[in-house]
Amino acid sequence: MAFQAFEKITPSFTEPRIILNYAQKSGAFNALSGRKPRMTTAQGDKKVYIHKLDMRSDARVNQSGAESLPTPEFQTTLISTPLYTIRNRAEWDMSDVQHAGNWNVALPEAYTKANRHGQFNVLRRLLLNGVRAGDGEGIINTPNATAVNFTADAQGNATLVTADPDHTFSFLQQLVVDLRSRIMSISQGNIRINFTAPQRVIGRLQQSIVEVTSYQRQGAGSASIAGALEETGAWNGTEWEFSVDDTLIGAGAGGADLCIINAPELINPQSGSSINTNEFATLQPSLEDAALQYTDRAAPTEFPTPIPGMGAVDVLYHMEASAGWVVRPESLTLLSIKYN
Repeated sequence: MAFQAFEKITPSFTEPRIILNYAQKSGAFNALSGRKPRMTTAQGDKKVYIHKLDMRSDARVNQSGAESLPTPEFQTTLISTPLYTIRNRAEWDMSDVQHAGNWNVALPEAYTKANRHGQFNVLRRLLLNGVRAGDGEGIINTPNATAVNFTADAQGNATLVTADPDHTFSFLQQLVVDLRSRIMSISQGNIRINFTAPQRVIGRLQQSIVEVTSYQRQGAGSASIAGALEETGAWNGTEWEFSVDDTLIGAGAGGADLCIINAPELINPQSGSSINTNEFATLQPSLEDAALQYTDRAAPTEFPTPIPGMGAVDVLYHMEASAGWVVRPESLTLLSIKYN
């Protein structure tokens, strides 16, 4: 029994608050469109399907009538991802509640929070790793995603700690230019770029100073790598968002730390001249979300069952969810970077 009996000296004072173990609150869900799973499925659903429509179109140019004129070609694809059941349970009786109360703990609430804690961590694992990596489940297993390794600076330093901050700043800038070019969002307005990485990587980016020869903020002085990225990004509509998740330590190529750089929501490129060379993309309904995860509820539902003759209760905690699903792989860059 976790809540064992104890002895205290009298007179004494007991601090009413409890020292709880803290865990990292993951920012991995910021990689999703809307920064959270889509609560749209129903209990018992087995899969999520999305319709894909590709089009190829051309026209014939001539000064006289042509015998054969091209016709648009459509290609349809049905993509899907499975849904998984996530469950855990708790069991207690009145004696357990009393023992926990001696430690100033409300046992039913403690079990609820503990089981939610466990399920939300499983939800995070589904988001990042999926269940069947070979089937491309999870963000880090996305087929056709762009995977790159951090390159060495001019002095041959190839780790985040040893590399010149100017080099790291320029390297990350170029990665995002390449990403935005792939999704055709240059000069199309503001777009959110999520950068999810271990704490030590984010901390280093927030502390390492870029030299004024590479970046000088308005007025005078320089900024950290992260600060310089945010400020220069504001000039061109790139809204940087830095999120932490330590399960990405060692998850990259060759045991390097993994950084997830993605555009969770795309921009339908419609800005520019009056002639729209992207006319087909105005067809509705159109899905602009690039990174998705589906659930049937916001948090686990509790199903309590009395245990006859025991004065006890058994509680099942249940929810259903999909793995992380990047439906537009061009929006994702997986960066492997050795820390030191």
